Amino acid sequence: MNSKKYILFALLLSSTMVCAQHRKAKPIARKNVRNAATANPMNARQQENFNAMLPNTQSIFVVDSTIVDKNRVVETIPLSPKYGKFVSYNSFFDTDTQPNQYVFINGFANKCYYTELGKDSVQHLYTRNKLGDGWGEPHRISEIDSKLKHISYPFLSSDGQTLYVSGIADDGLGKRDIYVAKYNADEGTYFEPENIGLPFNSNDDDFIYVESDAERFAWFATTRRQPEGKACVYAFAMPEQRTNYNADEMSESRLKSLASLIRIRDTWPTPEIRERAQKELNAIKEEANTRVAATDKVNFVVNDDVVYTDIKSFRSDATRQMYYEVMRLQNDSKNKQRTLNTLREKYHNTADNNRTALTRDILQLEQQLDEARQQLKRLEAQLRTAENKLIKKY
Repeated sequence: MNSKKYILFALLLSSTMVCAQHRKAKPIARKNVRNAATANPMNARQQENFNAMLPNTQSIFVVDSTIVDKNRVVETIPLSPKYGKFVSYNSFFDTDTQPNQYVFINGFANKCYYTELGKDSVQHLYTRNKLGDGWGEPHRISEIDSKLKHISYPFLSSDGQTLYVSGIADDGLGKRDIYVAKYNADEGTYFEPENIGLPFNSNDDDFIYVESDAERFAWFATTRRQPEGKACVYAFAMPEQRTNYNADEMSESRLKSLASLIRIRDTWPTPEIRERAQKELNAIKEEANTRVAATDKVNFVVNDDVVYTDIKSFRSDATRQMYYEVMRLQNDSKNKQRTLNTLREKYHNTADNNRTALTRDILQLEQQLDEARQQLKRLEAQLRTAENKLIKKY
């Protein structure tokens, strides 16, 4: 009797294993890859938004990714103080009412951006200007928070005109998405925020975007495919200009994989270029780890008798901003030179019939590099002239 039961059990087990193998042989895995845009299912509206964004997925070069506790994302991003800093809301306002909320103070420390919970239980976006040793009255940026809910992590780019925030809106993909809004100087308001699209957003929580434009790196954080309480911080190389993947030249499954950042290796131009970028990123991290007021130190020759070694030496916010632009152009020229060296090396190692396109790219980049150097030279001269006038005035 026991023998019969054993045989019956063996037959059932064998049948189950065969069925399991048969199921594995079906194209279920491929279906999951095609739908791997997010870990959680999207509703009909979110799926429609995702499909609309997909053809315009931005081509980015993700250099590195780091998984951290969600409440440690800010301290993980090695942002130089010259671009600003995040301060906890509770410490900035000396309260305990809003844990895990941040105030962003710009690089000049004369503006701050933050969100505050209103009586309607919605986070509203505010800004304040520095007045003497304190901060002025709050101004609600209604043109942004009238569209977005649950706003957090405002970040003002170094151009002083571009504001990134995270929030929830009808054109989003689920939880918070990252949005960008440009300042309208003529009206003194911001234009309506726009979703920055894929691969930055998903239908999980995408909640911070930060740029270090002089160094040509940026970071964003997301909880996609992460366990509870964790987030992945992606570091990517900022391109000279935005380009999208060519949807007509790849399969839908590959485009969705790139839009979802399933494998960051797929975004690398070459392993060699990624290795060089990783070294540059590591240098930024190392500087952040060892920084002791290093961002205040400069080396700028104003005239034969005056050399500035501290950012505070500049006599106005305008000339300090010019100095940051000088630094950005210097780094921009260095990056262009590195790219040019890579293209020239590639030119010498490629077949003759593939050199035409490389020749065009090399000539174009040589012209851009020359223009950048000329612009840098003019700006340095303008900065010296402006600062010398201030020295004579005071």
